[in-house]
Amino acid sequence: MISQLSGTLGQLGVSRKPVSAPQTAWWLAGGINPANVVAAYQGKGAASYGDSKVNLAGDSTHNLTEGNAPAWDTLIGWTMNGNKWLETGILPTENMSAFVRFTSAGNPSVLFGSYSGNNTTRFVICPSFQGKKNYEHAGSYLGGNNTGYGFGSMAITGQSGYYNGLFDTAIPGTWSGTATKTIHIGHQNGYTSYCDAVIIAMSFYANPITAEQIMALHQATETL
Repeated sequence: MISQLSGTLGQLGVSRKPVSAPQTAWWLAGGINPANVVAAYQGKGAASYGDSKVNLAGDSTHNLTEGNAPAWDTLIGWTMNGNKWLETGILPTENMSAFVRFTSAGNPSVLFGSYSGNNTTRFVICPSFQGKKNYEHAGSYLGGNNTGYGFGSMAITGQSGYYNGLFDTAIPGTWSGTATKTIHIGHQNGYTSYCDAVIIAMSFYANPITAEQIMALHQATETL
C-alpha cells in the first residue's frame, strides 16, 4: 500500500521530503557529553536580552545575572565596553574547560575571568591584554610579541590554550587550592580588568574537552 501511494505521488509530480536529523546544539559539538556541560550562553541570535542570559544547558542556577548590564543586540551579541559585565555564579575548578566566540576585541578585552587573589586559581581568557593574548589557568601566560586577537574563538582545556580551534600555547602554572571568586563575563572577578569586545557565545565544561571537540565548537559557532 505504501509503495502504491509513493508511486501515485510520483506520477502526480509530488516528492516526499526526507526527514532531517535534529541539529546538534553547538555547545555539544564533537560529541561532548551533555553531563559535562556546566553552562552555555548565546548572546547573538537570542530572542531577547532576557533569553540571552539563560543557561542553554538547562541548569537555571547558572542563568546569568546582571553585574552591570551590557548593550545587547540579537544581530551581534553582548557589547562589553567599560564596566559592563554579567555574573555566571560558576566557581572555576582545576579540571574546568571553556570556549568563547567573540569579535571587535580591543585592549583590554577580558572575555571572562576569575581571580581569587593568588596565582594558583586564575581562570581567564583575554584576547588582548597590554596588546598580547592572555590565557590563565592557575598561572598566567602573555603571548610574547603576539599583538592579540581581534576576533575568532578561544578556549582553555587543561593547561592548553586554543585559538580558532587550533592549539595556541601551553599555560604554565599549577592549580592549587579552591577558587573563591565566581566567573564574570566581561570582567575578571577579583581584579579590576574589564572588557572591550563583542561576545557572541560562551560555554563552560566540568572536565577537559579534546582538541577535536574544540575545533568542532569553533566550526559550529562560525554560523551563529
